Amino acid sequence: MGQLPRLVVLLSSTASLIRYTSPSNLSRRPSMPLPLDKLMHDLATYLRTPLDVVHDVYTLTVPLPGARFQVVSATIRPDHEGHQLIDFVSGVGQVYRGLDPWYLLAMNDKTMFCRVAVVRQMIFVVASQLLDTAQPQEVLIMLREVATTADRLEEQLFARDEN
Repeated sequence: MGQLPRLVVLLSSTASLIRYTSPSNLSRRPSMPLPLDKLMHDLATYLRTPLDVVHDVYTLTVPLPGARFQVVSATIRPDHEGHQLIDFVSGVGQVYRGLDPWYLLAMNDKTMFCRVAVVRQMIFVVASQLLDTAQPQEVLIMLREVATTADRLEEQLFARDEN
């Protein structure tokens, strides 16, 4: 999706159907915060995908079943109390005439970590996590859920694999 506007990263999370087995290269002690840079590099290495970093926005292509893929970006932002949050964002496509907004809202009930959002006429899938308590396995599940949900929406709404 390229560079995402900062407004997009002000969104939050819920979703599953993702199976995950704990990789040893992503394990760590729970009490130590994991810097986003290391976390994203570890995820990219584990997923065997390139990582791009531009203006503090980390972007990687998440491989999905069926030779599909989805671009997901991550950045840090403060919440209303000043805690650092990691936001994962994947673009789906532009809102179009006849799109059922209730369908998009219903998608939020089918997820655990991510949610569907519309910002400036664009549909996004977003998940957020406190940076200080980020666990690599949970972040991987979130990342995959964002990618899977965005990919499914692209396929259902636009009948294509855009990102």
